Amino acid sequence: MERLNYDEEFDILYGSWTDTSNSFGNQVTDSVTLTRDLSSGAVIGVTIEGYSDYFFEQKAAKKIELKSFTAKNYKNFGTAKFSVESPNLNLLYSETGTGKTNFGEALMDIKNVFFGYNAYGTKENIKNIYSFADIGFNYEFVIDGHILKYCYAKNSNNQLSYEGLIYDGKTMLHVDFLALPMVVNEGFFGIDKKMIVECVDHLHKSYGNQSFVQWILENTSFNPNSIMANLYMFVRRMNSITVSPNVDFIPALLDQDEIEGFNNFLKGQGYTQSICSHFGMDKPTKLYIEGEISIPFFETASDGEKALSNLYFELHRKAKKHSLVYIDDIDKYFDPSLTKRALEYLRYVYSDTTFIATSSSESAPDFATVLQFEL
Repeated sequence: MERLNYDEEFDILYGSWTDTSNSFGNQVTDSVTLTRDLSSGAVIGVTIEGYSDYFFEQKAAKKIELKSFTAKNYKNFGTAKFSVESPNLNLLYSETGTGKTNFGEALMDIKNVFFGYNAYGTKENIKNIYSFADIGFNYEFVIDGHILKYCYAKNSNNQLSYEGLIYDGKTMLHVDFLALPMVVNEGFFGIDKKMIVECVDHLHKSYGNQSFVQWILENTSFNPNSIMANLYMFVRRMNSITVSPNVDFIPALLDQDEIEGFNNFLKGQGYTQSICSHFGMDKPTKLYIEGEISIPFFETASDGEKALSNLYFELHRKAKKHSLVYIDDIDKYFDPSLTKRALEYLRYVYSDTTFIATSSSESAPDFATVLQFEL
């Protein structure tokens, strides 16, 4: 028995677990305690304990969507909120300078809490300097028709003061990191009282630098069909993109499938020439425009063509699959017709992904749902 693992290459969760059932047929997940060698991290002992005194019935969760997000006291915001109206393509309109980039950073902050790294790499102070209150984040998800709310508060960039999780109006988690009173539904997380004591001890020593959810993800096992496993994968697959003419990260040598995919994308955006990749002693490794004379593509491309390439490869580089993608300034380098074609591409190729694309222009394609900040 080991904790849930993530295979980045194949983008799957895997792990072994044992299910037992009580007399009512409800699944009761066994609790697992791993004993590790502190110097090497190797597992040197495993204890499995069944329990049935308090459980939460877990059913296979198949579909999860973000329905709303609220940020409080984050950078320039007092309170900023939006509701996701479309499971696919949402266009978030706001005038320049109102904080669309900051809002995207706030939305991605959940990755820091789940996985312990900064999604944007910013070290600047994220707290509103005009407020003495903590920074607050509230995410509302719909999972197969059920409402899951995950919220937390910080008193600095990386220090939590509160964390909570509510499922269909019932509290599954409530943690006050300042005093560490904790409410935990053991069956929902698949843990027993011994693990809760261990977790509380660890969180007390971490002084709010690690969330309960992060600790649970790193130290226990979830059935891949469970609510927490689905939430884990949704958050891992959340990504953000700022469209720009930066093409330095794009590989110079692409295989045939990558070349074909890139060319199909460019043709869909109205680009009439084909791109190829050369490698050899006679030419440096670059992307070229096909023809009798090989012309380096990015050395002659416009900012709009570079920005299209940036968008395409950012999507393909970030993850094999996306749950939600926040695209900042989708139309900064595109005219309205090119913006429309780019959005159509996202709509059809990534039909299972929720996109939130920001724009400073009030013109929007009729197939996109237009959102606005609630400030």
